[in-house]
Amino acid sequence: MSDPLVPLSYTPLQHMTLLLLVATVTRNGACWTALNTKDSKVSCETLKKGGCDLTIDVPPVVARVLGNPRLTQQIDDLITSGAIRLFLDADILVRRCELIERQWRDESLFAGFVRAQASLPMIRRFFRTATRSKVTQLRRQLAVTAPAKPRVLTGRELDAMLETWRACAGTPDIRERYLSVHDYYDGRYTLATIFSALDTGPEQRASDCPSSTTSKEPCDV
Repeated sequence: MSDPLVPLSYTPLQHMTLLLLVATVTRNGACWTALNTKDSKVSCETLKKGGCDLTIDVPPVVARVLGNPRLTQQIDDLITSGAIRLFLDADILVRRCELIERQWRDESLFAGFVRAQASLPMIRRFFRTATRSKVTQLRRQLAVTAPAKPRVLTGRELDAMLETWRACAGTPDIRERYLSVHDYYDGRYTLATIFSALDTGPEQRASDCPSSTTSKEPCDV
């Protein structure tokens, strides 16, 4: 975006901001923290580090007026004058929303793995922050038991499963691909059994499939 700072002209929001500003001056004294708003590349991380912060004294007249109870009668005047202007950093908002959306997706996939009775080693491979206690807690919440020892498939069953796996080649995320195979069999096999079969099959290991190479990295949940 050419200008990531988008003005917000919602009057009730400006009213609330002004009231918070009044409360801040009244409670903390005549001292503000100013941000370098001319730098459109300011990020959340930069602000947390205080790299763009500048402590300044509030002008005495501003402190007196904002601290006076009679100000409530002039709030509209301050807003219409442009003294209270709010800006939304669209770039940071987009990046943070993308991060949140990925986290939601990982949480959904994590729950799907637990619900489909994935083994702990499988879960740990694809979700790096999944601890044993977290898995146990989610199993309890979902009323799902830990999977039994993976079944050893017959040659015909393994061939059929590999064929199903190849049919899901259009799914870029290997985690979703495993869940698709599980859904195809409608609970006939646990995800632990499916993973054991596909991850050790001769010359057809799931982890060696080209379509899964971009999604093999474990994710946070």
